[in-house]
Amino acid sequence: MIELSQIAAYLRLKREIAAHVAEPESGFQASRRHLSEGLARSMPIAGEDWTYATAKGGYTFTNPRRRFSVFVAENQTANAHFTSPELLGYLRAFTALEELNQMVIDMWLTRAAIRGEVEQVTGGWRLANTTGTL
Repeated sequence: MIELSQIAAYLRLKREIAAHVAEPESGFQASRRHLSEGLARSMPIAGEDWTYATAKGGYTFTNPRRRFSVFVAENQTANAHFTSPELLGYLRAFTALEELNQMVIDMWLTRAAIRGEVEQVTGGWRLANTTGTL
């Protein structure tokens, strides 16, 4: 079982990265997006080095040490959502649940949706206003 607090932690990380790159002194160069298509750039976030590359609708930030990626959307409201592959990657990188697979995550999310703990949105999921475990 995964806890809703783990999903909340992933979403918090995603928002923190989005907030960091929005800071003028971050070194992030959104205005140079067209020049960086397909190229990875590096920047420090919360004391760790992250690389980023463009992706459809935003940027993918990768922590090479943990071998984990976070998708940060250009549309800030989309950063409150997550996909099941994103959650799977986070749980594999930050918990002892290294043997998880996509089918298990999808099953847990479906059960959580039935209980009203998460809601399906276009392109992914978001937390409902509840607490508990999946």
